[in-house]
Order: sequence, then structure tokens, then C-alpha cells
Amino acid sequence: LLLLLLLRRPDRVKIRAVRSGGPGGQNVNKVNTKADVRFCLAEADWLPPLVRDNLAEFESSRINKRGELVVQSSTSRSLEKNVEDALARIRQMCMAASLPPLETAPETKQRIKKLEKKFKEKRLAEKRHRASKKSDRRGDR
Repeated sequence: LLLLLLLRRPDRVKIRAVRSGGPGGQNVNKVNTKADVRFCLAEADWLPPLVRDNLAEFESSRINKRGELVVQSSTSRSLEKNVEDALARIRQMCMAASLPPLETAPETKQRIKKLEKKFKEKRLAEKRHRASKKSDRRGDR
């Protein structure tokens, strides 16, 4: 669905070809094969608001100062395959952002709390032991 929306309105997504790094011989210095796909997240009216908000939260490291979600791909030596890969990544991000958050079972929450309490007690006991060992070295002053 996302790809259909993107194909119908290509003005919503900016696709640029840039120089790719890495191995490739002379070809890598001459041909722009890396795909740089970006779109403004705030103006993406084709995404539901919940998905936009989740994308902004989950993929905050991929959003630049202008509010654009930037995805780059240089997995292939072909620009077309790299564009497809970048669009597939965007689709996966949107699918992940559209899923509801998983609920933790009450038993699991209780077990986690119990383990945290046990760990904290153990840490404090070790801390007291180290402190007493150091105070024994110093002697009573």
C-alpha cells in the first residue's frame, strides 16, 4: 500500500542518486549508485498520525534537522535495486510503527520486580562488604 501511494505521488518522496563508497573498482568513482530516499515526516499526510508519531519516536536517529526521514541504501551496485531496498526499508519501518505495543503479562512483571529486588539487595550487600573491608584496612581512626 505504501509503495502504491509513493508510486502514485512521487513528489512526496525525494530520491537522489549519490556516490557510493566501498569496493567496486573504477565504477564506484564514476557512477552514482547509492540511493538517498527522504520525505518530510510532518507533511506525510498519507501516513496515519499514530504511525507518523511512532516513526518519529522509533527512528529519531534517521530524522534530520528539517524533519525529513532519511534512508540510504548502497547494498547493490545498481541504483534501481538500491532504491527498491530503501523503499522496502521505509515500508518495514512503517509496518513496525503501525503495530500496537506488546503488553507484558502480570506474572512476568512480578517476576521482573522480584529479580530487580534480589539484584539490588545483592548489590547493596556486596557494597557493604567492600566498605567494611576497606574500613578494616584503615583501622579505627
